[in-house]
Amino acid sequence: MKKLFVILILLLFAVSAFADGLNPEATRLKDSNPDIYSVIRGRAIVEWGTDHGMIVYVINQQCKSVFEVVALAPQLNDTEFYTILSDWCDDDLSLYDSIFEAPVDWSMVEYVMSQQIEAKSQY
Repeated sequence: MKKLFVILILLLFAVSAFADGLNPEATRLKDSNPDIYSVIRGRAIVEWGTDHGMIVYVINQQCKSVFEVVALAPQLNDTEFYTILSDWCDDDLSLYDSIFEAPVDWSMVEYVMSQQIEAKSQY
Protein backbone atom coordinates (compact mmCIF):
# COMPACT_ATOMS: atom_id res chain seq x y z
CA MET A 1 0.00 0.00 0.00
CA LYS A 2 2.85 2.40 0.82
CA LYS A 3 4.45 1.71 -2.58
CA LEU A 4 1.19 2.56 -4.34
CA PHE A 5 0.90 5.78 -2.36
CA VAL A 6 4.49 6.77 -3.17
CA ILE A 7 3.95 6.01 -6.84
CA LEU A 8 0.78 8.13 -6.89
CA ILE A 9 2.58 11.04 -5.21
CA LEU A 10 5.46 10.84 -7.71
CA LEU A 11 2.98 10.67 -10.58
CA LEU A 12 1.19 13.74 -9.24
CA PHE A 13 4.46 15.69 -9.12
CA ALA A 14 5.40 14.56 -12.64
CA VAL A 15 2.02 15.59 -14.05
CA SER A 16 2.04 18.93 -12.23
CA ALA A 17 5.43 19.75 -13.77
CA PHE A 18 3.76 19.83 -17.19
CA ALA A 19 0.46 21.32 -16.04
CA ASP A 20 1.49 24.93 -16.52
CA GLY A 21 0.29 24.98 -20.12
CA LEU A 22 1.68 27.27 -22.76
CA ASN A 23 4.38 29.77 -21.85
CA PRO A 24 4.02 33.47 -22.83
CA GLU A 25 6.00 33.01 -26.07
CA ALA A 26 3.83 30.09 -27.19
CA THR A 27 0.65 31.96 -26.33
CA ARG A 28 1.86 35.06 -28.17
CA LEU A 29 2.84 33.05 -31.25
CA LYS A 30 -0.44 31.12 -31.20
CA ASP A 31 -2.40 34.39 -31.10
CA SER A 32 -0.30 36.47 -33.50
CA ASN A 33 0.94 33.83 -35.98
CA PRO A 34 -1.30 30.77 -35.81
CA ASP A 35 0.23 29.29 -38.98
CA ILE A 36 3.71 29.19 -37.43
CA TYR A 37 2.29 27.84 -34.18
CA SER A 38 0.40 25.16 -36.10
CA VAL A 39 3.60 23.86 -37.74
CA ILE A 40 5.37 23.74 -34.36
CA ARG A 41 2.39 22.02 -32.77
CA GLY A 42 2.20 19.50 -35.61
CA ARG A 43 5.89 18.59 -35.27
CA ALA A 44 5.48 18.12 -31.51
CA ILE A 45 2.47 15.85 -31.98
CA VAL A 46 4.27 13.74 -34.59
CA GLU A 47 7.29 13.43 -32.30
CA TRP A 48 5.45 12.71 -29.03
CA GLY A 49 2.12 11.14 -30.04
CA THR A 50 -0.13 11.04 -26.98
CA ASP A 51 2.45 12.27 -24.44
CA HIS A 52 0.65 15.57 -23.93
CA GLY A 53 3.09 16.85 -21.32
CA MET A 54 5.98 16.49 -23.73
CA ILE A 55 3.95 18.04 -26.54
CA VAL A 56 3.37 21.15 -24.42
CA TYR A 57 7.04 21.20 -23.38
CA VAL A 58 8.26 21.00 -26.99
CA ILE A 59 5.76 23.64 -28.15
CA ASN A 60 6.97 25.98 -25.40
CA GLN A 61 10.64 25.43 -26.20
CA GLN A 62 10.18 25.79 -29.96
CA CYS A 63 8.04 28.95 -29.69
CA LYS A 64 10.55 30.57 -27.36
CA SER A 65 13.30 29.72 -29.84
CA VAL A 66 11.40 31.30 -32.75
CA PHE A 67 11.56 34.67 -31.00
CA GLU A 68 15.24 34.16 -30.17
CA VAL A 69 16.04 33.25 -33.79
CA VAL A 70 14.31 36.40 -35.04
CA ALA A 71 16.39 38.46 -32.57
CA LEU A 72 19.67 36.75 -33.55
CA ALA A 73 19.13 36.70 -37.32
CA PRO A 74 20.51 40.20 -38.05
CA GLN A 75 23.90 39.09 -36.70
CA LEU A 76 24.35 36.54 -39.52
CA ASN A 77 24.44 37.03 -43.26
CA ASP A 78 21.72 35.49 -45.42
CA THR A 79 23.84 32.52 -46.50
CA GLU A 80 24.80 31.62 -42.93
CA PHE A 81 21.21 31.93 -41.77
CA TYR A 82 19.79 29.86 -44.63
CA THR A 83 22.42 27.15 -44.17
CA ILE A 84 21.58 26.76 -40.49
CA LEU A 85 17.85 26.66 -41.25
CA SER A 86 18.38 24.06 -43.98
CA ASP A 87 20.44 21.88 -41.65
CA TRP A 88 17.63 21.77 -39.08
CA CYS A 89 14.62 21.54 -41.39
CA ASP A 90 12.84 18.16 -41.60
CA ASP A 91 12.22 18.77 -45.30
CA ASP A 92 13.69 20.67 -48.24
CA LEU A 93 13.49 24.30 -47.14
CA SER A 94 13.12 25.49 -50.74
CA LEU A 95 9.66 23.84 -50.91
CA TYR A 96 8.19 26.49 -48.63
CA ASP A 97 7.14 30.06 -49.39
CA SER A 98 8.18 31.13 -45.90
CA ILE A 99 10.77 29.66 -43.56
CA PHE A 100 8.12 29.76 -40.86
CA GLU A 101 5.93 27.31 -42.80
CA ALA A 102 8.73 24.74 -42.82
CA PRO A 103 9.10 22.01 -40.18
CA VAL A 104 12.20 23.42 -38.49
CA ASP A 105 13.76 22.51 -35.16
CA TRP A 106 13.88 26.09 -33.88
CA SER A 107 15.69 25.17 -30.67
CA MET A 108 18.59 23.74 -32.64
CA VAL A 109 18.59 26.68 -35.04
CA GLU A 110 18.82 29.03 -32.06
CA TYR A 111 21.65 26.98 -30.53
CA VAL A 112 23.71 26.83 -33.74
CA MET A 113 23.13 30.52 -34.46
CA SER A 114 24.33 31.43 -30.98
CA GLN A 115 27.42 29.27 -31.42
CA GLN A 116 28.20 30.83 -34.81
CA ILE A 117 27.74 34.36 -33.54
CA GLU A 118 30.00 33.70 -30.58
CA ALA A 119 32.64 32.06 -32.80
CA LYS A 120 32.57 35.00 -35.24
CA SER A 121 33.47 37.34 -32.40
CA GLN A 122 36.53 35.29 -31.43
CA TYR A 123 38.74 36.32 -34.33
